[in-house]
Amino acid sequence: MAQFRMLLTVIAVVIVAFTIAAVANEGLNLLPHFFIPIFALTWQGQFNVDFTSYLILSGVWMAWRGGFTVGSITLGVLAPP
Repeated sequence: MAQFRMLLTVIAVVIVAFTIAAVANEGLNLLPHFFIPIFALTWQGQFNVDFTSYLILSGVWMAWRGGFTVGSITLGVLAPP
């Protein structure tokens, strides 16, 4: 379990560092950087569509698994991102 916690810590640190670098390089305006490759039909756009589909499906699955209660819907909306 300690190794798993260490792995999660390392992943969290990498994600935070990467996010800081991305914001420093690209700014906070995510939407154009996300949607332009989709509309341009590029590989990055394909990844964005795949990943968005995965997040939607996992959120809906969590809400369905909890019987679409207020708590499960909240979890389904907040947990995937």
